[in-house]
Amino acid sequence: MRLIIAMNVLEALPEQIVRHPDLFVLNGRSPQEMKNEMTQLHAQRIQEREFTYTRSDGSPWPLSVAEVFARKAAFEMSYNPNDCAELRWGAQPGTPEYSTCRRHAPAAQKARMEQYRPWFRDAKRPSR
Repeated sequence: MRLIIAMNVLEALPEQIVRHPDLFVLNGRSPQEMKNEMTQLHAQRIQEREFTYTRSDGSPWPLSVAEVFARKAAFEMSYNPNDCAELRWGAQPGTPEYSTCRRHAPAAQKARMEQYRPWFRDAKRPSR
């Protein structure tokens, strides 16, 4: 959920600059100029930045921040510790990255998790 919220914040930032320019230091630029600059900077930086996670077999696997953004929907269901690390990082079955995955949550758990998926997609707490 934290990762999804962080992605939502980054994706919404350029529009927030336009809607609430008084909250930002624009250094003489218009809100639209800053929005465009932030959008371009975001697109560039997510391609440049990467990290490495450890797969189930102990091997490292690099991911760019752009790949993480592209997998956002997978993170709605990837929090179960009974699943392999590859699945929790959004790897797709049939890919070389996923090939080391050997652990899967039971079907009943996955079905229960599917019920909670909208909470993650919308990044909102469930109503009580």
